[in-house]
Amino acid sequence: MFVLNSELAARLIAHAAAERPRECCGVVAAVNGRALAAYPARNVAPEPDRFSMHPQDLYDLYRLCEENGWDFCPYHSHPRGPACPSDTDRVLALWPDALQIIVSLQGVPPEVRAFYLRADAVVEEEVRVEGAPPAALLP
Repeated sequence: MFVLNSELAARLIAHAAAERPRECCGVVAAVNGRALAAYPARNVAPEPDRFSMHPQDLYDLYRLCEENGWDFCPYHSHPRGPACPSDTDRVLALWPDALQIIVSLQGVPPEVRAFYLRADAVVEEEVRVEGAPPAALLP
């Protein structure tokens, strides 16, 4: 199980909404399955329905997580699609041992789900949002 407090869930959703119609991307830092912080990154993909983290952002965020002993959990959005890995997400997955978080703006309320994208399988990890639901999660 991956635990995300309502404030961090709202930040991820707000980032996705701000970047729409483009996909957003960033990193959630976590320890023992509990999210600590969310760090937005620049999406340098030329296509609006793809994401590619800016190389400097990726380096800085990976290093920040490594230096602090945090789990590196990349996130991105699907502005018009479901919160599940697309074929492109599975093909381009770079971190098979990192939990990948996907934010969907397709429905009301928005949805946050998490997956391990491994070569032989996609494994969903349950996401629990704790705390009062922020306005961004309400219909």
